[in-house]
Amino acid sequence: MAMPILILDAEGHCIDTNAAADRLLAATRLIRISGGVLVIADQDARRQVADAVKVAAAGAGPPSRRATVVALTLEESRRYAAEVTPLSRESERNGGLAALLLQEIGKLQPLPDEILVKLYGLTRAEARLVTLLAQDLSLEDAAAALGVARTTAKTHLQHVFEKTGTKRQQQVIRLALTAIAPSTA
Repeated sequence: MAMPILILDAEGHCIDTNAAADRLLAATRLIRISGGVLVIADQDARRQVADAVKVAAAGAGPPSRRATVVALTLEESRRYAAEVTPLSRESERNGGLAALLLQEIGKLQPLPDEILVKLYGLTRAEARLVTLLAQDLSLEDAAAALGVARTTAKTHLQHVFEKTGTKRQQQVIRLALTAIAPSTA
């Protein structure tokens, strides 16, 4: 099951969605796109997401340090963590872009490889390693799945630590499951 992802500009205009987001938008009226703009029925959540998108799209500081998480209830029994994360400023449309990632509470899954690549500047091999580790594989098993030596996987992991500001494999796994960067304080 893929994670719903919406790409928004600073004004809340929806630039793109993935297939999982399209399915979610079709299944509920509590979050929708109206006139090209993201609309959330819960007023408090709408304000928090809008504020987070403006800040994220402004692009101050490194992406891994500016993620904002908002609790979002779409139905009585379906609660989500809505994470707003800045994307690269390659496109200056309305001041930058942000990704809205929706993770259903209780159904954690690793971020897609392409999001890890964009958020943290990981190579495809490093992102794939992180995804495998988040799926509860050991470093040895992940190396075998990638078809590389354990030493190569260990080198990839060291690069991941440097790029994400983490120091332990468990922090990397948490990062991949939640996209929340560890505190540097």
